[in-house]
Amino acid sequence: PRRKIEFDAALVPPPAVAFAPPPRPLPLRPAQAPRVARACLTLQQPYASLLMRGEKTLETRGSDFLKAHEGTELLIHIGHRKTGKWAEEGLKLAGGSAAALAEMSRLPPGMHKGMIVGVVRVGRTIRAAELADVAGWEAVEAAACVPRALIEKAYVTEVKSPRWLRRGVAATPTDGGVWTATDLRPGDV
Repeated sequence: PRRKIEFDAALVPPPAVAFAPPPRPLPLRPAQAPRVARACLTLQQPYASLLMRGEKTLETRGSDFLKAHEGTELLIHIGHRKTGKWAEEGLKLAGGSAAALAEMSRLPPGMHKGMIVGVVRVGRTIRAAELADVAGWEAVEAAACVPRALIEKAYVTEVKSPRWLRRGVAATPTDGGVWTATDLRPGDV
């Protein structure tokens, strides 16, 4: 008679299954919206609001770095810093009563400092004095909302077609001047 050999169950592979069980469905995750990066410029209040409302049509800077962005769109970000004492003088140059100036510098609901709030198209950049030779200092001051004493040696850049975003987007500048806002959704801008 033959001897029966018993194997330990741990050493014996399981018998082959004719049909494998169906795979478990993977949990569904919402699709991640693609992210975009856009060039952004930080302005302080009240200048950001004045620019977005079309009251300020010249942006003033100490250098001509905005010349490289001529013809492009830039996002407008509102910085956290306090504006210097010249802001009140700049608001007066924008014209109107104190109530009208307060209205012009107010942000739409839900938008505040530290947010990207709008988009503008960048025009030509030239020295403020060159523009004043053609248009006069009074016109340059009014368009820049900055007194002459502060911009005589500065550059001015025309800003066109301002439009508010539907909602503000919180962002932190990565650099001075024009910086890149990353991690934006296409629907944000």
